[in-house]
Amino acid sequence: MAEENQPQEEGLNKVDPFESKYKRTGYLNIGTELLFYISAGLSITLFLIDDNNKSIYNICMILFICFVVLHFIFSQFITFYQLPRTQLSRRLELLSNAFGIPLIHEQTKGYYNNKSSPSVIKLGLNIFESSHFTKNIYADKMLKERVLILIYIIIWLIALIYRKTDLTLFPILAQFIFSSEIISKYIKLEIHRTRNEKIFDKLYDLFLCIDNKNNTLFVEAKIINLFAEYEIAKATVGMLPSYSIYQKKNDKLSREWEEIKSKLSIS
Repeated sequence: MAEENQPQEEGLNKVDPFESKYKRTGYLNIGTELLFYISAGLSITLFLIDDNNKSIYNICMILFICFVVLHFIFSQFITFYQLPRTQLSRRLELLSNAFGIPLIHEQTKGYYNNKSSPSVIKLGLNIFESSHFTKNIYADKMLKERVLILIYIIIWLIALIYRKTDLTLFPILAQFIFSSEIISKYIKLEIHRTRNEKIFDKLYDLFLCIDNKNNTLFVEAKIINLFAEYEIAKATVGMLPSYSIYQKKNDKLSREWEEIKSKLSIS
């Protein structure tokens, strides 16, 4: 299937040595989100604890500090080490596959689904396939994210409208909702989905007109530029596509990719 997701071909010939790295990064992201929500829950609990319960308050405060520190460590580890390292391996393998040069010793087999010979054109086809999968996986993911964002905002507005709500609770709720794990994350996901849609559309238009042999250098320059756009989009979003959505939609998206190749006369 696609460069940023898992391979779709069935059978013994399918090999993706990077699958375990992507799963490991996904588990770390889940752990980081869990630490965030526990910290947020403890923050609200601290606000609600009666002043007379000093021992409970102190225990919750210690737990709150520990979870905040752990969340910081996990998020920094993912942002500056685990995710860049995983994406670098995948990028080197993408280029290795496109140009037939082993830039990295780990190689996929049965992962990219086109028969083009090593060239910039093959690089474009690999990115074309990747953007097809990525934009559809994120489109599904955003349905859930939009519902969650709506629920968070409604809760915040209800608390704001309800006159008996303690005003000191609003900064806590605002910090929770507008943190990097909720609103900021949602915005990054929407931008990433939109960027992949645009990259897919540009590549579709490009391969639709690729028979014009007089524009070979132009086509290659456009592909290299779109490769840069694709990698920038991945680095900016700072997270991976949902593996569960991939598994659910893989067969359908694989069939769609074959139909796209057929329409554009791509082997």
